[in-house]
Amino acid sequence: MKETITPHGGNLINREIAGDEKAHLDQMVKGLQKIRLDSRQISDVEMIAVGAFSPLEGFIGKFI
Repeated sequence: MKETITPHGGNLINREIAGDEKAHLDQMVKGLQKIRLDSRQISDVEMIAVGAFSPLEGFIGKFI
């Protein structure tokens, strides 16, 4: 029997978006200003999205 370890903070955070919500947000962001991210920032965003930084839901002190 394979047992998983309880994640820090009690819950894994999943910030990935799919389906109808993704299509809606894709349309909504077309008019927004673009920003450039370096490879480290891109990695941080990906890690937040997939829950690797759980229980963090975003950047500390920032609203995204």
